[in-house]
Amino acid sequence: KELQFVKASKLSLQPCAVIGRSPTGLTDSIALNCGVEAGAQVGRAVVSKGFLVGKITYAAQGFSTAQLITSANFFVDARISQSGRLAIVRGSFNSGLVLEQVAQDEPLEPGMLVVTAGVSEKVPKNLLIGEVGEILSEANELFKKASLVSPIDFTALEFVFLVK
Repeated sequence: KELQFVKASKLSLQPCAVIGRSPTGLTDSIALNCGVEAGAQVGRAVVSKGFLVGKITYAAQGFSTAQLITSANFFVDARISQSGRLAIVRGSFNSGLVLEQVAQDEPLEPGMLVVTAGVSEKVPKNLLIGEVGEILSEANELFKKASLVSPIDFTALEFVFLVK
């Protein structure tokens, strides 16, 4: 699957092996064998199978660390692909993803795709993040909120790509 993604992608990608996981045992971060010499920079996107899985938080010679998208401290600008409306995706206690800041008048249904908005130059526009799962907000709230479903098993990542 990774090779098919690389062949189809127009992005400049650097393959990296996962060489370590968060010492807490939670799926919070991963260590990669790609360092600054391979193009690792703080804030750069990390993808697997075409889906955003995290961002580089530390880069040194020979290795880097990436915070996973499921981390409670993670957030990224996003866009609902069907409408183009902006939103924010946040990690949810190391277990999932939440789509936030969606206007109440914005149509939001399970199965809609969510992609990166491209506000940051280090996280390119239109990287897949996931699809809308369950709507978590009520009609009387200021913004809509929904769970996002990613096909990535974050506990089993072995290879990823650094987006250069």
